[in-house]
Amino acid sequence: MTIIKGKTTWVDVQKPNKKDIEYLRKTYKFHPIILDELLQPSARARVERYDNYLFMVYHLPVYDHAQKTSRRAEIDVLITRDTLITVHYENLEPIESLSISPPFLLEYHGIAISPLTRQVRLGRKSLNLI
Repeated sequence: MTIIKGKTTWVDVQKPNKKDIEYLRKTYKFHPIILDELLQPSARARVERYDNYLFMVYHLPVYDHAQKTSRRAEIDVLITRDTLITVHYENLEPIESLSISPPFLLEYHGIAISPLTRQVRLGRKSLNLI
């Protein structure tokens, strides 16, 4: 799914495959190690800042109706100057039911991402993206 609002593009990739990764490689020139990591879930959450983008791995709790318990799901986020890319490995209700409204495009469990204002907020801490 791709949504364009003004000069900002949001690309959402669900269950990424090699074709999706090749598109990201050609279009955005991300580091090959980061692209390889997008093919499967990561063991730990983290935030890494590169010259032209920010890479985040975030684990969030998801209620499993079949098991009647919470479990961990992952969303990977790549943020460039004008693009937000989200990668996840299953349907995530917060992404499916998301409506785009400033100031934050995605806000869930203490993390908020806004390419419109070029900010990432983790809890009470903010990081401006230039």
